Amino acid sequence: MRIRRLVTAVAAVLLMVSGCGGGGGGNGFSDDFRRQLIQLCRGDADQSEAYCVCWVDELGARFTQDDMIRYLSDGTAETPEGFLEAGFACVDELEGTSRSTAHGRR
Repeated sequence: MRIRRLVTAVAAVLLMVSGCGGGGGGNGFSDDFRRQLIQLCRGDADQSEAYCVCWVDELGARFTQDDMIRYLSDGTAETPEGFLEAGFACVDELEGTSRSTAHGRR
């Protein structure tokens, strides 16, 4: 699954950017952290720019940068509530559908 590949790739880079601090990106993530997440999403998960920007913004609205670093650097952690939903929201937005409502996710 593309999300799993993305999570693995993000975890590898998070240790490099974890010292950047939070804030500044307008969504709870520093600008550098946000750029890294978008770049990883695009390259390692082979996603569109629009999807990756949407997904990172959705994650930033749901999680702090510290929360993301903790989750992504802990290979044994369960996927936090809201992580996958952020991706579903973007698919719905970009496709112009309300799939998550139809499937009872909201």
